[in-house]
Amino acid sequence: MELRLPTLLVLLLGFLLLPSCSKPKPHLSALASEPDWSRLSASAPSLLPGDSANSPGKGEGHYWREHPLRRTSPERPLAGLRIAIDPGHLGGRWARMEYRWFLPSEGKVIAEGDLTLWVAKKLERRLSEWGAEVFLVRKAAEPATPLPPEAWRGLAEKYLDEGKNLNLESRDNFQELSKEEQIRRVAEMLFYRVAEIRARAALVNAVFRPDLTICLHFNAGDWGNPEAPRTAKVNHLHVLVPGAAQPEEWALDDVRFEMVQRMLEGTYRVEIPLAESIADALAASTGLPPALVPGGAVQKIGKNPYVWARNLLANRLYESPTVFIEAYVMNHPETIARIAAGDYEGARKISEKSFTSIYTDYAEGVARGILDYYSPVK
Repeated sequence: MELRLPTLLVLLLGFLLLPSCSKPKPHLSALASEPDWSRLSASAPSLLPGDSANSPGKGEGHYWREHPLRRTSPERPLAGLRIAIDPGHLGGRWARMEYRWFLPSEGKVIAEGDLTLWVAKKLERRLSEWGAEVFLVRKAAEPATPLPPEAWRGLAEKYLDEGKNLNLESRDNFQELSKEEQIRRVAEMLFYRVAEIRARAALVNAVFRPDLTICLHFNAGDWGNPEAPRTAKVNHLHVLVPGAAQPEEWALDDVRFEMVQRMLEGTYRVEIPLAESIADALAASTGLPPALVPGGAVQKIGKNPYVWARNLLANRLYESPTVFIEAYVMNHPETIARIAAGDYEGARKISEKSFTSIYTDYAEGVARGILDYYSPVK
C-alpha cells in the first residue's frame, strides 16, 4: 500500500504524541523553550482531503492566506494582503559586532543591516501603493530584543562550561581566545543571532500575524580583514524556503517541533511557488545569475535554479509562509560601486554600465514577484 505525504505526516504526529512512561529532559537549541507537542494535533487536519487547501482565502487552523487574491482593483491589486518585511541583521552601531561590515578601499563602511533597511523601506512603499498592509519588523538600526549583549554573559559562561553545542558558530573559530573573550563572543551571538531573531518572530507571530513574511539579505564572499577586504569574483542571487534540516538539528526538540508544525500547517504550499515567482522577478530586475551552491546546509527544491531549501532560525520560527532572499554579493566590485552611488531616480553610468538604483532593482523585483503570485493578471 502506498502512503501519501499527508498520511505519513499524520502517522508521524501520532508517534510524536504517544505518551511515555518517563519524560526525558528536552534537548533544546539556544534560548529555546520546551515545545508543547499536543499543539500539533490542531494542525494535522490541514493536510487531510477536503482541508483548507481546497477552500478559498485563509485556511482553517491558521491565520495566513493560502490562495491568491481576486484582483478587484487595478490600482490596488494587493488589497487585503498582510505582509511582514524583515530587514536582515541590524547595521548601524551593531554592524561590527555582527561581523557584517567592511570598508572598501574607497568610500564609506558597507553594513548589510543598513542595506537591507534601505531595500525594506522602498519595498514597503511599493507594496503599500498596491494596497497591501505592510509591517516592518524593524524601522531603524536598533534591536527588537530588549536585553543588551551584556545580559547574556552568565548564560554564555554556562554554555561554555557545559561544552554545549550552540549551533551558532564553530567553537574552533574562537577556541584560541581568552576565556573572557570567549564569554563576550558567545554573549554577543546569543544577543544578535538568537534573542534578536526570537524577538522578531514574536512580533511577526503575535502582533503582525501576516499572510507572508519576506526576509531581506545581501550575500557575501569571504572578505577577510574588513578594513582591507577581499572582493568576490561572482555576483549572484538565491531564494530560500524553510527545510533541509540536518540530522544534528532534528535531534533538537524545539527544531523538530517547529519543522513538523510547518509541514502539518502546509506553509510549503505557498512558500515554494511564491519563492519561484519572486526569484523569476528578481532575476529579471537584477540580471543576476543563480548561485549554483548558495552555501550552508542547503538542498535543491523544485526546478527553479534560484530556489533552495535551508533550515534557518529566521525562516523556521515565523509561522506564516516565509521567503528568505539573498540578492547581490555585497563585496563584489560591481555591487560595491552601485552601493557607493546611493539611491537615485532614473539611471546612472557606473563602471562603464548604465544602472538604476540597486535598492530599486532589489525592491521592485521582490514586489513584482509577490504581485505575480498573489494577484495574477487573468
